[in-house]
Amino acid sequence: MNSISQQTVVPAGTDNPGGRAQLGTIEYLLESMRRGSDFPALSESIRSVNQLADSREQDVRSLASVIIGDFALTNKMLKVVNSAFYSSFSGKIGSISRAIIVLGIEEVRSLAASLIFLEHLNDKSQASRLRDQISAAIFSATLARQVAGNIGLKNTEGSFLCGMLQSLGGILVTYYLQEEGAEIDRLIETMDLDPKAAQKRVLGMTFDQIGVSMAKHWNFPSVITGGMCRADSVAGNGLRSEELQLRLIASFANDAAVAIGKGEINGAIARDGSLNKYLKLFSLDERRFRELVDEARKEFSELNGAFRNDDPEAPTPFVSRLNGEREKLRAEGRAQGDNEDESSASRGLDNGVCAVPETGASIDSTTVDAEQIMTEGLQEVSGLLTGERCSINQVFNVVLETLYRAMEFQHVLLCLKDKQQRILGRLGFGQDIETFLKGFSFSVKYTPDVFHVAIKNGVDLYIEDTHATKIRSDLPEWYLSAADAGSFILLPVVLNKTPLGLIYADHTRPRALEFSGNRLNLMKALRNQILLAFRTCC
Repeated sequence: MNSISQQTVVPAGTDNPGGRAQLGTIEYLLESMRRGSDFPALSESIRSVNQLADSREQDVRSLASVIIGDFALTNKMLKVVNSAFYSSFSGKIGSISRAIIVLGIEEVRSLAASLIFLEHLNDKSQASRLRDQISAAIFSATLARQVAGNIGLKNTEGSFLCGMLQSLGGILVTYYLQEEGAEIDRLIETMDLDPKAAQKRVLGMTFDQIGVSMAKHWNFPSVITGGMCRADSVAGNGLRSEELQLRLIASFANDAAVAIGKGEINGAIARDGSLNKYLKLFSLDERRFRELVDEARKEFSELNGAFRNDDPEAPTPFVSRLNGEREKLRAEGRAQGDNEDESSASRGLDNGVCAVPETGASIDSTTVDAEQIMTEGLQEVSGLLTGERCSINQVFNVVLETLYRAMEFQHVLLCLKDKQQRILGRLGFGQDIETFLKGFSFSVKYTPDVFHVAIKNGVDLYIEDTHATKIRSDLPEWYLSAADAGSFILLPVVLNKTPLGLIYADHTRPRALEFSGNRLNLMKALRNQILLAFRTCC
């Protein structure tokens, strides 16, 4: 088989053939990835998540929009944040907006990027080797976070991502370039080549370089792409550089995962073992290291269960050996939770499977339980309103997200009156929401259309078919220019007979909104929470 680097054409006069070979490898890999029909959406989702780097209100809403636009991703996220590892933060979390409030934008961003990518890999019938690599990557991420927290590093989420992504290149090669991966293995086994030398011979670059290149392609921040590079020794200023800290922690976590996977952890932490230098660097004795491994294993079990990467009846070799480490700790009486009751949840953790939360749809279900989602949303908003620090924007976000998810709307907006007596789209969720919000603007001054009728009279209106001749004449020009909905509902927000604005929600199809059961009453109850927020939080 010809290697990719041999296939790459280097133009005459090029003074950096190695760089050209690397470019050829990345382009070849991208082309292999593009053959998957969902790859463009995957890349766009990861890029969108990675562009949101701070905690501004707009970025919180934008991150929530990226996540809740994917039903399966939303359910996986809610399953993870309600798992035993995270539930100690603030009880049951029923919305992505609330998850961002409780856990922080960086934590949710890390989870989202990981779930998006690994869900893509799970779309394919996986070979055991790939599942083993993914399991090791997830564990490396959780161990990196534990080590970062232990040494007091603030950027624990950066450590999580670097720990996971340091093996990204190898995972991509296993998934997309099976023949090249097999050739690399053959060279290592038959010619006794160093792994990196074999990788360069076949691909023109190492797995590490491939991973960093792809992370840059997906807009991961420079501190993450820098932290993905291996660091095998410390020089100069030691741990003062954040990038070096991330590199060392990620390398430590990945090396520990390799040692666990090979069943060689005892030798690795011995005086002359491969992990001993890291233990000294991070001031860890063997006891504390094993405790961190156990804490990381618990979180790993939650995440691996959400990713559905492992079969509890036939765990991968890595998971089996990791659970074996748990048993060693049990035997020594050092595993946390040894005196706890063997509940179904704890048994699930021992099997590497995340227990399903009390509420919420199965993570693979495509059926939305609208009433359940709205009921949980009402409970969540009530908790926000009775909290010590009531944030009106947080209430708005949870209400709108709940409506959007429950009723599967195309758009949901909250429109409010400004000082110039205009009703403006303030915030919302849905397709191209920022552009859509800009088109939502009209004067409070009465004109005979459905928006003014709803606001003036304080009545809820459902327009079941925007294309119907009788209705078309009652839709204002600004709306016809801004929207292409087939049906929509208006829920005015009126406080003490004073109109404050309205909730607008639409579907692409006519007659798409179902009012069966208690749905309409729950929608109105959520709207009333916004009124209560104006009274309570302002």
